[in-house]
Amino acid sequence: MSWLKLVASPVCEMHQQARPTRRSAPPRELAFNDCVGVDVIYLPLPGGQHKTRPALNIIDWSSKFQLMIPLTAKKPPVVREAYRQWIRIFGPSKRIALDMGREFRQAFATSAEEDGSFADPAAVEAPNQRGITERHGKPFKFMLLKAMHNYNCQSTKEWEQLIDEVVMTKNRLLQNNGFSPMQRVFGFSTRIPGGLLSGDDGNRALPSRARMGDLSVERAMRMRKAAAQAFVEADADAALRRAIETGPRPMEDYQIGEMVYFFRKGADKARKFAPGFWCGPAKIIMVDQPSTIWVAYQSNYSGKGW
Repeated sequence: MSWLKLVASPVCEMHQQARPTRRSAPPRELAFNDCVGVDVIYLPLPGGQHKTRPALNIIDWSSKFQLMIPLTAKKPPVVREAYRQWIRIFGPSKRIALDMGREFRQAFATSAEEDGSFADPAAVEAPNQRGITERHGKPFKFMLLKAMHNYNCQSTKEWEQLIDEVVMTKNRLLQNNGFSPMQRVFGFSTRIPGGLLSGDDGNRALPSRARMGDLSVERAMRMRKAAAQAFVEADADAALRRAIETGPRPMEDYQIGEMVYFFRKGADKARKFAPGFWCGPAKIIMVDQPSTIWVAYQSNYSGKGW
């Protein structure tokens, strides 16, 4: 170690910058309802007037099961009453991860103590401590905007019903290691009324009512379709954004038999280079160090360097 590292310079201490927050943390071993994150976010109202309404975002940090409950006001008694919807189903959580907002004080904090839950507020200087709750609140707002674009809500009641559809769709379709939050909590996925692939193929009454022109059934089906389409669009947008922001991750420790994709430069008949494209998957059959990998792709063998 250099002796310069042992000398504390007052100039360096004066101009010392704050260290950046860590980008990731090791996963915690949590059971369901061990830690529940709560946050108040503002959801857009129908009408296109840039009006919003507060809603309580509740998410289990283990299973990522989420509830979104619209609020009439951002006050501790109202927020507490909305949080009781979680308690009615799953009981009180061991730990409630929240921020320093005033809506989580007074009546909310007192009731949490009576439930036996530990209210754990995040530091003002470290909002990243509640990153799981924040990361699931923003995509939900994006999904709701997409669903509102595909389905024109005519009233506040329809808007609240669309929120429920988006919540159900997210809990049913979001995949984490092969299981959805709905499967992790209840052990099964909810059925879709009239769906052939969801175990409701024997329900003949609902499709018959839709064919007869029942407006209420048609409206419910359009709402479910809008929520499902919004989830697919939000999931694709998030995957593309992660790929752009993450950048390339070079890997040199390849093993024989691995499946890889490789980039090939295109060429036309005049031997002029055209835009390249990705090919694959291909299987690695030989590694020639330090810069060549032989792969088998569509009954052909070629060597690719890096």
